Amino acid sequence: MLEDIRVLKKYYTNVRLVDPVRKQVVNYDDAGRIIADLDNGQDQCYNLWPTGHICLNCISMQAVLENETFVKFEYANRKVFMVTAMPIRHGERVIALELLKDVRQLDIVEKLTESLGEQKPLDIQYSIARLNELIVKDGLTQIYNRRFIDQKLPTEIVKAQLGNVPLSVIMADIDNFRQVNEQYGHVVGDDALKAFSKKIGSHIRLDSGDWMARYGGEEFLVCLVNCQQDDALLVADRMRKAVEGMEILTDGQILRITASFGVYTYYNQDIDMRQLVEFADKNLYAAKKSGRNSVVAG
Repeated sequence: MLEDIRVLKKYYTNVRLVDPVRKQVVNYDDAGRIIADLDNGQDQCYNLWPTGHICLNCISMQAVLENETFVKFEYANRKVFMVTAMPIRHGERVIALELLKDVRQLDIVEKLTESLGEQKPLDIQYSIARLNELIVKDGLTQIYNRRFIDQKLPTEIVKAQLGNVPLSVIMADIDNFRQVNEQYGHVVGDDALKAFSKKIGSHIRLDSGDWMARYGGEEFLVCLVNCQQDDALLVADRMRKAVEGMEILTDGQILRITASFGVYTYYNQDIDMRQLVEFADKNLYAAKKSGRNSVVAG
């Protein structure tokens, strides 16, 4: 691999190995020599940019999870980088090989600006940050989307495991949403989705690292970091009552909705992201089966 990296260094501005779950990186100098050790965790994957936090659209996480190659753009040190991430095996784990190329001379920024539909040139950093943000944001509700869940939730599981703290997930679903669309139309249905996401989002601790995302359709996922099951149940029930008390004014009429919630708490278990979501989803199904407008945990 070192010989391959020496060759790659001739064509790319930077070549590095990234473990997106542990947020560790191996950087190489121009001679292909290691200048940071992945196994010893001497560096953090986001230090290059530098942002001080994990990228919202971590393509290395995507590459590892989906076993495919992904590309994005980043801006750092007055340079525009095209970043390519591809999955490779490192011992018993899968990590990502990141290839970074300075593309300032390739008219990339102008093309990105045009793709955003702007009428005038934008600041380079803003353009790229905006594009990256759009990738992980749901266009309707303006909260995170399924792609963000796939990137972020695995890291939350690892952080909870390393910190020996609980991690709670809430799956929330609007009751009888199909009837809302059929009776009032999809425009009103969209209004209900936006109002619902805003209401339940007001009950999470953004400053403590909590987040929520649209999982799909009328189903949403809420992630509560360092949160015991009993506390997660209280949060979910506060959300349920808040939704039940909502009045959604649309087209001159008032729409009322209810929602069901499934709660599952991870704590030192041997499960992955898919299983964590599945357990919370099963509890959501139980809440629906029990008569809706309820919360179930297990």
